Amino acid sequence: MLLQSCGSNDEVIIKDPDYLIPEDTFKLTLFDLFLLEGYATRNLEKLKKMDTLYERKSMYILEKYNLEETRFKRSYNFYLTQPERLERIYEEVLEELTKRQASLSSPKDTSKTQ
Repeated sequence: MLLQSCGSNDEVIIKDPDYLIPEDTFKLTLFDLFLLEGYATRNLEKLKKMDTLYERKSMYILEKYNLEETRFKRSYNFYLTQPERLERIYEEVLEELTKRQASLSSPKDTSKTQ
């Protein structure tokens, strides 16, 4: 008789914790936080004077999605333990940021069709 080990090819399935922010909401939150981060890095001189404004804006973003800071941090830490999943999330967020940047930098058609 041959014995077959079933443990070597099986994936370990980790159940999502109850506190975990769903991926779609997590992506939207990251998108907004990345936009804020981009603004802050382009305006470093202003940011020195606006540290509290940056913090308030970050908190506003979390409130916008009805999230508490501790839940966001715990969810982020959980996603860090899921590198493939987090990479996919980041790729989707970066793709959306790239689309947004392209739409902002594309020339506008100001001619009117008559």
